Amino acid sequence: MTDSTTEVTAEALTRGVLRVGHGRGFVVELNGQRVVISAAHCWGARLPHNHVADYQVNRTRRLLGLLGGKQTVWTELLFGDPIADIAVLGAPDDQIFPEQYFAYEQLLDAMQPLAIADAPVETRNKPGTGSMRLLSLDGTWVEGQAERRGWCLWVRPAEITAPGMSGSPIINSAGAAIGVVVSGGPGDSCLNPVIVDRLPAGFLQKRKPCTAKNNSQRRGKPSKR
Repeated sequence: MTDSTTEVTAEALTRGVLRVGHGRGFVVELNGQRVVISAAHCWGARLPHNHVADYQVNRTRRLLGLLGGKQTVWTELLFGDPIADIAVLGAPDDQIFPEQYFAYEQLLDAMQPLAIADAPVETRNKPGTGSMRLLSLDGTWVEGQAERRGWCLWVRPAEITAPGMSGSPIINSAGAAIGVVVSGGPGDSCLNPVIVDRLPAGFLQKRKPCTAKNNSQRRGKPSKR
């Protein structure tokens, strides 16, 4: 997990957000690799089973694009939680999908990864509260309050969320992502997952990454980079 202690500009934050299906996602670095965090329902269908026979058909899909653009880039589903509605998307396998892999790398290399931080901590059964920002549908950042209750973030006022914002980052005052928008509209913005609570610990641990470059070298294949 990374943290941010300095103010991040709105322009830099926007460069970290991209299209994921009919919603959004945002780029982060986990274990030295650039991946996309989004809402699980932005995958667009029931999440696939974790079975090798389903790998090519169900776990890799053309889903990503620039914000406001078309879905032109393929990605692999690395993790999906249908209960918390959070997903992590990564690069397609460079051996099976070499062209799609390089398109993914090119897209994410042009983006600005966002930092991840914990949400405000609950104390004595009282919600943790703090200021936050969301990227509206018109591309401006709007301010509000986040309330942490368990693993969920309540966004106040709820009216600053709307359908189409699913997968957007919930940004704290320091410019770090603390949650993911998964529900929106008046009276319906209370089940947004806290990132550090709902991602597996393995994603957030600092360890030597197993990159596509390293994979290629272990397989006896020259690195493409």
